Amino acid sequence: MVRSLPLPQYVEGMSLSLLIETLKKLMPRLGTIFKTITDEAEEFFLSMSQILEKLFQLQFELYGILRRAKVRVTIDIPDLKMIQKDLQKKLLGVDGVIGCGTIYGILTIHVKGTTAQQKEKILEVLQAFDHQERYKCQVLETREEHAGEIESGQNLRASRTMTGSLGCFVEMSPQDSNVDEKSDPKVEEKEVHAITCAHCFVGCKGLIEVKIGENFVDLGTKKYEINEKTLDVATIAVYPFRLTSCYSKLKRFDESYTNEWHCYSDNPISIHVHKEGPATNFTKGIVISADYAIKNMRVFILDELRQEILIERLPDVGEGMSIMSGPVALPGGDFSMRGDSGSVICTDSVDDDSVYIVSLLTGARSTYKSFSYTCSYNFRDTLEELKKKYKVNIKPAELNVPPPSGS
Repeated sequence: MVRSLPLPQYVEGMSLSLLIETLKKLMPRLGTIFKTITDEAEEFFLSMSQILEKLFQLQFELYGILRRAKVRVTIDIPDLKMIQKDLQKKLLGVDGVIGCGTIYGILTIHVKGTTAQQKEKILEVLQAFDHQERYKCQVLETREEHAGEIESGQNLRASRTMTGSLGCFVEMSPQDSNVDEKSDPKVEEKEVHAITCAHCFVGCKGLIEVKIGENFVDLGTKKYEINEKTLDVATIAVYPFRLTSCYSKLKRFDESYTNEWHCYSDNPISIHVHKEGPATNFTKGIVISADYAIKNMRVFILDELRQEILIERLPDVGEGMSIMSGPVALPGGDFSMRGDSGSVICTDSVDDDSVYIVSLLTGARSTYKSFSYTCSYNFRDTLEELKKKYKVNIKPAELNVPPPSGS
């Protein structure tokens, strides 16, 4: 076969053995050349895949903007399918699966590690539900949040070891005069409460302070909490004398303030959101999943499945977005960090200057590359659970709201 190849003139007279010897001597050099070529090709394709992934994320963001726009568009905006809860439960039952949901519109299954048996089992479950859409598995490690002028986003602490974020202020009152005696503690009259996360103040029975500038001052005491695998919320009854220092205002996407907020009731997938927290201050993000679920025994024992809302920092086409300069620059920093639990995650109203509270920040899910998704619980559902458990009415508090202009 070698003799049949068109060889350069200077090797035509070589014997086969001499030709083989010559090629052996050239192999190290050829190996170096080919390794350089393959390394450059690998870097090129890695950059291309990152660019395509970023374009896909930007398209996802654009579709989210167009869905909320009150103008006619000439392109077809695809509907984003939500995962079937029965399928979600089955996937969470697979050994090694940590969580799953639709992220960026794609069924994403988070696992501790990958094995051939695990892949077969996941595929078997998907086939049983006739899942024909694209899906992907991603290795993930969990990172729990261990706790750590007065307004949303300020630092809360108790016993100098428990820390969290002040979400927002609400007004609570009893639903009727015949409140069940077992609903203890009871709200005897209208009270102002600060919303935060229960896991930040587990076992706290005393004073909770809030940071103003460089100092902490008394805020109130923890009164209500639901600290379960399916919910994570606590309320702090604010001392009456402290109310003159409390402001109910929340920030909008452009960091201007508004004194009016509502609970978001639509599907929040792909909308722009923002939050203020003591660890990362003001950050902007995008809802990448509204149906993510974490495996826990309550799902299987009590048949309870509470879905989380996942948020990622907004995709950012920054410096380095070039296939000629190596890997693509990814968005800098995470949407939240340890200490931000209890912050409220908001989105601007498209009708006026108010904001909608979408969810309550509860923690994060981290990949093996140290990249994290912020996880949160639907705020409207959270308040409904508090109303039901403690038999109270809840509405936004109006604290130090300036009078309308011109009045």
